[in-house]
Amino acid sequence: MSEQALENTHPSNGHLIMARDQLFLNAALGSNQWWRWVAGVVVILLMWIGVGAVGLVVGGCAFLGATNVFGLDCSSADGLTGNGSVIAELVLAGLGFAVGLIGIWLVVKFIHKKQLIRIVTGRKSFDFSRYLHGLVVALFLPLLLFLFNRYVLQLEMTYHAPGWEFLLFVLVAIVLVPIQSGFEEVFFRGYILQGIMLLVRNKVVLAVASGVIFALPHLVNPEAGEYGIVPFLVALVANGIFFGVIVLLDGGIEVAAGYHAMNNFFLGAVANTEVAAIETPALFLIKIDSYDLFPNVFIDMVVFVLAIAVLNFKYKWFKLRIR
Repeated sequence: MSEQALENTHPSNGHLIMARDQLFLNAALGSNQWWRWVAGVVVILLMWIGVGAVGLVVGGCAFLGATNVFGLDCSSADGLTGNGSVIAELVLAGLGFAVGLIGIWLVVKFIHKKQLIRIVTGRKSFDFSRYLHGLVVALFLPLLLFLFNRYVLQLEMTYHAPGWEFLLFVLVAIVLVPIQSGFEEVFFRGYILQGIMLLVRNKVVLAVASGVIFALPHLVNPEAGEYGIVPFLVALVANGIFFGVIVLLDGGIEVAAGYHAMNNFFLGAVANTEVAAIETPALFLIKIDSYDLFPNVFIDMVVFVLAIAVLNFKYKWFKLRIR
């Protein structure tokens, strides 16, 4: 189906098709032969992991270590070491996700022959007000969870007074964290989810599939080995389902992308754990002796339910007919 054929049914033109219905219609746009989707995923992964994660991180690490920039050393098996190594790793990782975003744009434009906005939202343009609302909700709820962990569960935490590294991290993270979370939302809840929409329309199946696929690449994170594969996997799938439900209810990734960005920023700047994919100069370092289905994963799921309830208060998703 062509872009022009669908333009006349777009909700911004006054028709009664809701954004979430339009998102399904967008999946049929462009060229969608199976081999295009296989090729698209391969190209995106090569750009993101091959060029971005491996090329930039490994190459950048080697360059910074060889030139001794800011006293950084890359000879350690742990990667960059020295003052500012966390910032350097964050910059390199962020640039890798930016390369991944470029890969998605190239795939959508030249392989599927449609506009990038069509996989991002069922609206005519990206709704930044929704993105900002997702940011606000994700600041409020993780803060409550942090207070609950600190004063109710009384988890052991170490406070680090903010110094120059923390301030520099915040400035860099404000730019790069939205790129990282944005890539994951556009790829997993945009491109991949829309491809699955061509095969199945059941929203429960779509949400679960989104969660499982989202979890897979995160299993290489150090938390998986430290906290146990089963609870960590369940938590990852629950995260993916949570974001997938928001996208399917709202008809776009805007709210989910905003929530995802603030949640990641909060974890990096305010309350990080001892074992994390990227160690950050957070204000509080939380010691977790074990990560269990109960209470840890259960509490996360309660937060997800509260988040959807809070978001629904504004967007009235459940007052609409759900098919």
